[in-house]
Amino acid sequence: MPRPPPSSRREGREARGRSGADERLGYRQTRVAHGIQQHVTAARSTLAGPLSSCVLSAMTSTSEDASVAETVIEVRSTELDSFGHVNHAVFLTYLEHARFKAMQQAGFSWEVLDERGWTIFVVRCEIDYLSEARRGDQLIVRTWMDSFRRTSMKFAQEILRVDDPGVMVTRSLVTAVWMGANRRPRRVPEGVRAGLLAMAPRVPNP
Repeated sequence: MPRPPPSSRREGREARGRSGADERLGYRQTRVAHGIQQHVTAARSTLAGPLSSCVLSAMTSTSEDASVAETVIEVRSTELDSFGHVNHAVFLTYLEHARFKAMQQAGFSWEVLDERGWTIFVVRCEIDYLSEARRGDQLIVRTWMDSFRRTSMKFAQEILRVDDPGVMVTRSLVTAVWMGANRRPRRVPEGVRAGLLAMAPRVPNP
């Protein structure tokens, strides 16, 4: 049988080399992930396909009696971009601030988290930007729990205008992993679950 030309043999070696490198890289990623590989894998599989209607179809809507935390934020001039409205990245800080306010309302302030060595790592954030916000606008961030898994939880959040609650500015779904003092994923404490699910009842939109 004739041997393949040198170019074919070289391409075959390169392909095998790339495959081996990918496998080695995957192994290193598994080691670095320290236990959150399942969350990373899930995110990849979701991103691999099209997102139909993006977050709006993925989020679970709250019922009238759902537990929700509400945080009011006033837009500052330093948060505007060159187009004169709140920069898209700033909304992520609004959402983070509101999540920790919800944690505080549930009985788990920064002091409690620090005392117990707990941290919360965001591993996925999905967000739709639906309306702009400008300097001086009063915004209300509503935060509630979408779901829990063993070591992770999903926060559902929406930002509305205080002067017109019918206008939704953003809507998001944030997945976070509960980390222990050793900086490795641990089971979400039962007290945290109960506290987040026992926040004040949601006030229906007018």
